[in-house]
Amino acid sequence: MKPLIPLALAALLSGLAPVLRAEPAPEAKVDYGEIGGAQYAIASPPGDWNRNLLLIAHGYRPEKAPLIPDLHPERAYLRAVLDAGWMVATTSYRRNGVVVGDAIADLDALRAHIAEAYAEPRRVILEGESLGGLIVTIMAERDAGPYQGAVVFDATLYAKENNSAVGLSLLPRIPLLFVATLREATQPKSYLYSLVSRPFPVIQPALFLINREGHTNINQAEHLECFEAINAWVERGPGRRRTSASTTPPSSPIPARRPPPRTRTGAASTAGWPRSTGSTATCSSRPRRGISPRPGSLP
Repeated sequence: MKPLIPLALAALLSGLAPVLRAEPAPEAKVDYGEIGGAQYAIASPPGDWNRNLLLIAHGYRPEKAPLIPDLHPERAYLRAVLDAGWMVATTSYRRNGVVVGDAIADLDALRAHIAEAYAEPRRVILEGESLGGLIVTIMAERDAGPYQGAVVFDATLYAKENNSAVGLSLLPRIPLLFVATLREATQPKSYLYSLVSRPFPVIQPALFLINREGHTNINQAEHLECFEAINAWVERGPGRRRTSASTTPPSSPIPARRPPPRTRTGAASTAGWPRSTGSTATCSSRPRRGISPRPGSLP
């Protein structure tokens, strides 16, 4: 006679199998395509789309590199954005090299495609790093309308495209947040403190300093916190700034006229700085659990 205990144990384990087996987290769906020679990738959230869009402008690529819409929804930052119901999209641009005018046209075309193929977004945040930071900054200087806010990381603001009439005006029309590591802060600081008049509807930009060396050496948690900060700014309204020093812009005006005192790796202190017309604050590296910006505060 066969023993009953192993059979009973097998039956028990089979009944517990659905409990013991971890259900995989739903993944974002990524659509690929081409618009005017530019390859694109669009990642949709695993749940319902909240009609918000993060549109990413990539940095410099060698002219002979393949045209690839480099999107990584599995990374912690973008995964958090997608899990919060956002759509995330990027384009390869139609060509590589120092490309600005065509890059802007390709980003505009991708936004228009999303509006037609999916639905008109309620909010679109632009993001770019390095050369992509220049592209996004120029886009933030146009009349407000299709884009509501912009965040740029270690922007290469003074790169020049040959035979191009597209350039900086230093007059952003939507909330614009610069994020810079130590040696990359010179260009955004010069943008903030340029001797130009910025009457309404121009919006004074803000700057996060990260106490770390290395071009675009900005971690996933810092990307997420800066994304949350620009959304909180948009929620409050472009003309509303905080009235006390804070680690999230738009804060009370704190200029970047001298190097910040060194604190821990990944942060720059703003304590005791004189007040002026710029806005400089800290982007800390603590992890975030979600994205739900509220007027006047971050989650």
